[in-house]
Amino acid sequence: MTPLPQGPEPATRAWHDDTFVSGPAWPEFQRLMGLSGDQPAIAVYVVGVHRAVPGHREQLAQALSQPGPSAKVTVNSLLMTHLEGGAWQFLTLDRYNSWQDFGADRTANPAGGKAWLNAREHSAYHTDTIADRVW
Repeated sequence: MTPLPQGPEPATRAWHDDTFVSGPAWPEFQRLMGLSGDQPAIAVYVVGVHRAVPGHREQLAQALSQPGPSAKVTVNSLLMTHLEGGAWQFLTLDRYNSWQDFGADRTANPAGGKAWLNAREHSAYHTDTIADRVW
């Protein structure tokens, strides 16, 4: 058996999708995402990951930070910044109190409305995942 070459430790992986992000303090996260027990147990979440066009990171962060224009429903939103891991820069979390609220918001803002068009100008890539809270 040939011994392994000596030197700096080699990377232990070629890639990974585990991700570390920076965001609000845990109590604020719990409150906005309905984990503190003071909000309805049924909720709908939209989780998005976003990567900016080169040179547009600040503009994308600002666009994603803008509140949605719909006044029909309450949407709790968080923007978290990528620290390490996946090939994206921002994670967004939107919480709706129900599927009815989600539908009302989507109806009031078809194709995301002006806010999404603004974000799209600065976005090279994004994906959204829709999930409901299961306890």
